[in-house]
Amino acid sequence: MVAIIIYYQLGGAEPVQLRIVERQQMYVFGQHFEGFPNDKKLEEIFFAARDRAIAEKLDLMVINYPIKEQENKVKQFVGVVRPGRAAGSEEGLDVVPLPQGVYVEAQVRAHNFVMPQPEEVKEQAAKFAQEKKLELETGISYEIYKSDRELVILFYSI
Repeated sequence: MVAIIIYYQLGGAEPVQLRIVERQQMYVFGQHFEGFPNDKKLEEIFFAARDRAIAEKLDLMVINYPIKEQENKVKQFVGVVRPGRAAGSEEGLDVVPLPQGVYVEAQVRAHNFVMPQPEEVKEQAAKFAQEKKLELETGISYEIYKSDRELVILFYSI
């Protein structure tokens, strides 16, 4: 019974909110990573980007790319979002432009411990897109970390 109460208090019963959004050109300034999710280097990249996002009042974004070699590896780009700003790379950071256009946005409001699995969110977004007569690029996802209890995941409509 205690576990159920904690689950609800952490937001485990909150449904994923889906909607169609139009996004202007955005650029992510950060670093690429390919390797195991528990690698110390990924942790360093993530926390450096998070600190930069907090200091500059910007969104923290993780772009997830498909990887075929080993299922337990990840291929990501971690950085801060700067809408409409591509000129001038910041020292030591790469720039990845995000496509301008229509996305399916999945908003998750729950603690990390009870958030739905990424594949579950992707399936919900794909089903929602199909209902709206959209086709998604589901191989790549764009995660925007709004807070420790709010995550927005974008799937680009092709």
